[in-house]
Formats: sequence, structure tokens, C-alpha cells
Amino acid sequence: MKLHLFNPGYEAGVSAGATGYTPAANIQRMRRELAWLPVWYGNPVDHVLTEEDEETDIRRFLPDLPAGFPLLATPINRKLLTRHSLPELTAAPWGLSPQSLRLFDNLKRQTNADIRIPPWKDAYARLTHRQTAAECLAILNPRLSAFNAQATDLSEVEHYIAASHPPFVLKTPYSSSGRGLLWIHGNRLTEKETAWVRGAIEKQGVVCIERGLEKIKDFAMEFFIDEQGNAVFQGFSLFETADKGAYSGNRLERQESLCRELTDLAGDSLQDVQTAVGNVLQKVYGGIYTGYIGTDMMIYREDNGNAAVHPCVEINMRYTMGMVAVRLFERFMDADAVGSFQTTCSATAFADHCAMQEMYPRQWTDGRLSKGYLPLCPVRPDTRYRSYILSGG
Repeated sequence: MKLHLFNPGYEAGVSAGATGYTPAANIQRMRRELAWLPVWYGNPVDHVLTEEDEETDIRRFLPDLPAGFPLLATPINRKLLTRHSLPELTAAPWGLSPQSLRLFDNLKRQTNADIRIPPWKDAYARLTHRQTAAECLAILNPRLSAFNAQATDLSEVEHYIAASHPPFVLKTPYSSSGRGLLWIHGNRLTEKETAWVRGAIEKQGVVCIERGLEKIKDFAMEFFIDEQGNAVFQGFSLFETADKGAYSGNRLERQESLCRELTDLAGDSLQDVQTAVGNVLQKVYGGIYTGYIGTDMMIYREDNGNAAVHPCVEINMRYTMGMVAVRLFERFMDADAVGSFQTTCSATAFADHCAMQEMYPRQWTDGRLSKGYLPLCPVRPDTRYRSYILSGG
């Protein structure tokens, strides 16, 4: 039985180490407003930590859930955690960081709840760093890996891009979901790009430089590293990104359809990539980390015009939105439905929510969503962040 905590942006806490870390205001807001998200990917016996004054009855904001709808994990706030005598709960943050484990430790002392908190391992910081993904890529595809570099000062970045063929992608070592990216399209940095590089190095000590590729399709392979160190494949996820690479949403449909689409683009090599990536994850992460792990990939166009698979754009040692999408479709959607899982931020979130309730009424088939708009977290007049399913049938 787990006690889930949604803590996106945890990577900055890993970078800060054991020292004090305060998430940016927008990250704190996202954590509050999307705190219910683990209700949907946790197991029915699990609990999900919510804000102190948060309503914990899901039918208050989703009163039309049909009879036979699959059981969900149970939201619980600190007050209820103090009052109820629960069996041992295992701390399960979205992403492991010293700060998230310290939060559970404080929660345990304040509520007297029986919470088993996994120890922080120094190896987690190394495994969360982009350099580990680069090392995995070197095993999987040495040719692609040869273009990658790291720079610890501005002059190294300037020298690299001046001597190489653009475009380039600069990445901070501790970031995720397309954050911490800068595309460079020329051989000289602009004033704004120079400021970005200086700031990134000042904050995290290094920037990673990669070759920019002509993308055809973003996707990911989701795995679970079990206690024996095995990398168990969980499913494919196809996701969308904004112009600058930030994550914007996932497709929701049968795994067979997603696999067929990827195979049509990439050919029969997809199964070989899946096997190779699983083997590398076992070698690098197995025996150290237990939990979900997602490997972001890309089908891209080579210089000769052929499509190829980049097998390791990014590794996320945590729950991922792709894994959430896999679980949402498996558990809560009609097998013939096709839709999307979206996470958005807008000053008009509440008005948008009300409009979508009217425009896309929910329809159910045998207790599963077949059509319509399904918010996954409560939406209030002051809400900015939303996570929801939109299904077209």
C-alpha cells in the first residue's frame, strides 16, 4: 500500500542535493492543483496526499461516474492521515529527491502515521543526470552519441557550435518534460542565447550539447525496474510537444494501434530497440533503483532521407506522463475509444473547464469512458493547471 505524492520539478531538488530547496512558485502551484493525479495511476488500495483543506471525495467533482467504474486510489490530507489508523504505507513520490523524502519524514512525525520511507542513495543523483542518458545512448547508438558534448563554461559552448554543423540542442542536466532546452540554429550565440547558457551553467555547473535532428515523431517506451533489477516493458506512449520541445500531451488508444503506427514509420527495428533499451536499463539502473522509468525516443529523418529511431533522447527515472497515459487507457477508457491526455496551464482554466463540460459531455460504455471530457483533478475559479482526458470515441 503506497502513499503517493505528486511532486513535478523534483529534478531541481536532486541538483540542489541535501541543501534547502524551494520550488519556483509555478511548480508549487502545479503540485497543489494537480495533487490528485496519482488517484488515477495508483492502485485502488493506495492513498494520495492532498492539500490540508482539500475535499477528498472524488464524486464531489465527478458525480456522474457510472456504476462499475474502476476503483481509484484514495485522496487523503494530513488531518485524515492523523485521525485514521492505516496499515503501513510506503512513500511513493512522483520523483525521488532528498526534499520529497524529507517531506514524508516530517509527515510521519507530525501525524504518527506508519510510513516506510526508502533511503536516499547518492547514486540516484548520478542516474537522474542527463549524462547517464548520454552514456546509455553511447551503448545503444555510438554514431548518434558521437555528436554529444558537455560544456562547463561559455567559451566551450561557443567553440563547439562554431566548429560544428547546426542546429544544436542545449540541455540542462537536471530537467524534464522538455524544460531546460535551448535550440541553436546558427554558429554564433545571440545575446539572449548567451544569457541562457551563462544562467544554466551558473545554476547547474554544466550544459549538455546535442545535435538537432529532423523530428518525425516523438514517442517513449515505459518500463518498470523490479526488485530483481529486471526492466519490464509496460507500453508505448506517443506524446506531443510545443515548438520549443515542452511536453503538451499524450495520445490515448490501444497499444496495438500505437505500435503499428510506430512500426509503419520506423520499420521492424522497433522490437530490437525495445529489447536493447530494456537490457541497457537493467545494466545501468537495475539493482540500484526500483520503480517506473521512461525512455523518451524519436523517429527522425537521416541526411539520406531514411527514417531512423533515436533510442535515448532522455531517461526519466520516475513516474512519467506517458506511464499515466498507458494506465488511463488500460483502466478507464473503452477499448475502442481514441483520445488524448492533456496537461495545460492557463489563466482561463476554469472558464475553459466549464465550456468543455458543456461541449464534450461524457458518455460511458460498460463503466468506461467512450466519449467526452473527463477532468482528472478538481478545477476551481482560481485554478491554472488542469489535467484531463478528451475522448472522441
